[in-house]
Amino acid sequence: MKKRLFVALPVEGNYSEVLKKFTEQYGQFSWLRSTKEDDLHMTVLFLGEVEEDIIPEIHDALTEIATIQHPFTVKFDTLMYAPLGRKFSMIWAKFTDDLQYGILAGRVREELEYILGTIPSMEPIAHVTLARFSKEAPNQKSLPKLEQLKISEPFVCNKFHLFESKMTPTGNYYKILETFPFQAG
Repeated sequence: MKKRLFVALPVEGNYSEVLKKFTEQYGQFSWLRSTKEDDLHMTVLFLGEVEEDIIPEIHDALTEIATIQHPFTVKFDTLMYAPLGRKFSMIWAKFTDDLQYGILAGRVREELEYILGTIPSMEPIAHVTLARFSKEAPNQKSLPKLEQLKISEPFVCNKFHLFESKMTPTGNYYKILETFPFQAG
């Protein structure tokens, strides 16, 4: 049996509250489905459909990565429509390109490709998906201008999760399979 998996940094504490305020501000648009507060995360790597019997190997690789990973921070940059280069279908909170985030994403990809083979995905962009568009969304030229949030507090990255994602008619459902606290530092 297969599971749809991804590795992500959790959004917690004050950041969760700030991002929740955003979703409340834009909740009046019937064509937006806000991400539930408990589902906010910053994806490190989407793995896709994975056979269940391989999950213990993934667990071991992620445990090893977490033992050498130092906690780090990223800073909020901007709100934006996404994905870039395609028809917009989401609103992201984008964070500054951070060397440590890129190193972590590269390390996770390298270790898990050793187990899973090539993992097709795009270049990692540090972001949190705040909302997804419904089918009734206006065309891209008619989308409202996004008001920018002022967030000076850095986003602390001190662990990651292995998530399972299930697609349902009412949206995506996420389940944390395991948490890996960063040990170095």
